[in-house]
Amino acid sequence: MDAKTGTAVGDYGTILRTSDGGATWTYQTSAGTNPLYAVSFLDASNGIAVGSPAGSRPGAIMRTIDGGETWTAYSSGANELLEGVSFVDASAATAVGSNGTILYSADGGQTWTRQDSRTTEWLFGVSLVDRDTGTVVGTNGTILRTVDGGETWIPQESGITLTIFSVAFLDSKTGMAVAARGNILLTTDGGETWGLHAESILANVDAVSFMDWSTAFLVGYYGDIFRTTDGGETWNRQVSGTTEHLLAVSFMSADSGTAVAVGFDGTILRTSDGGDTWARQTSGVPALIANSLPRRVGAGQIDSSGRQRIERVVPAYG
Repeated sequence: MDAKTGTAVGDYGTILRTSDGGATWTYQTSAGTNPLYAVSFLDASNGIAVGSPAGSRPGAIMRTIDGGETWTAYSSGANELLEGVSFVDASAATAVGSNGTILYSADGGQTWTRQDSRTTEWLFGVSLVDRDTGTVVGTNGTILRTVDGGETWIPQESGITLTIFSVAFLDSKTGMAVAARGNILLTTDGGETWGLHAESILANVDAVSFMDWSTAFLVGYYGDIFRTTDGGETWNRQVSGTTEHLLAVSFMSADSGTAVAVGFDGTILRTSDGGDTWARQTSGVPALIANSLPRRVGAGQIDSSGRQRIERVVPAYG
């Protein structure tokens, strides 16, 4: 594993790879043309990407064991669109999507079984802290938590009915979720309880990424990037240099302050100074890319104008 390697995925099965901390990106050969919406890497070699059904084919799942040199398609057994994936150890992975879909793999992504979410809400994000414990978020303020590897998913009280787009954990106890209208939810007990931050961001945000206990980024509409350096008590808007909708952000290196944000029209932004300045990188795609940087870059879709977008971001491990 290293802080320079990352992967982005998106429309038409697009997969990009960086080996220099996001400064440059190259295409990798995909296992199909399904739109890909999320990707998670366990380490520099093993990763899983998920996405949309295509025609009569089920929701897309692709897996690599060689750092993306080759990708192999696997059957999800589900016809729903898959929006998020978390790969937590050599065997355990969870994917989530539309119609309350939660899929679990016990063999590193080769075979998948459906778990009972007890909901039909659209599920957008999943974060596993270990093979037993994880959190899923979605529409209508949905937060689900498991402590038994997904055998049971228990609804948690979010206090809101807005869509929750993203969830991330710094460690086994500390987590943050971002929802529509700039609402921020925090947990300090591993997702058992959640509290609404006293002050919401005056902007629509889609994703969150932690660097450490004090520093995190939020990204969203119109090129908005917000940074906290006090554990989320206050958030300051950064100059992104773009008005494109940003859909994902991830720290690639906490030591160097390197992070990448992605979004519409193949937008890739990079900072190497902890967010003080951001520079646009050449993605090589005129449209939607989606995700996994040293933590994970997300997913891509095409909006009503026909533009493609990149939806989430995190490093190629974790």
